[in-house]
Amino acid sequence: MVYRTTHGGFHQHYGETNILRNNIFAFARDQQLQRTRVEPHISFSFETNIVYFDSGVLLGSDWSQDKYQMDWNVFYDARSAAKPEAMIFANAPLAQWRARGHDLHSLIADPLFVAPEKYDFRFRADSPATKLGFQPIDLGHVGISE
Repeated sequence: MVYRTTHGGFHQHYGETNILRNNIFAFARDQQLQRTRVEPHISFSFETNIVYFDSGVLLGSDWSQDKYQMDWNVFYDARSAAKPEAMIFANAPLAQWRARGHDLHSLIADPLFVAPEKYDFRFRADSPATKLGFQPIDLGHVGISE
């Protein structure tokens, strides 16, 4: 669970075969996910994650050369004027992004958190994220405790 960062909740700069699975990235300010170094190998696999935002862009920096794998994710722009069909993936609409081989099974949909504005990221019963295989994260033991 990563939220309220200034830049990407995930930032790939160096690395090979990193695996990001079953994470929630929420409310980053400038860009939600960031990739700043193009490398000749598969840098990461990003699957079964949720990206929920209300500012900035979905993907920041350099997403060229496609040396990464992304699929089975849920993306949602919570701004009132946002339209799912208008979401942009690295300067391209979803159809062009998928033509490059990314997010073929992913959804642009509200993951139906209980109260994301209060940082309650539990799912409502009909969440589309669970249909893609996302496993709920128990946040009951996270943070400061008495």
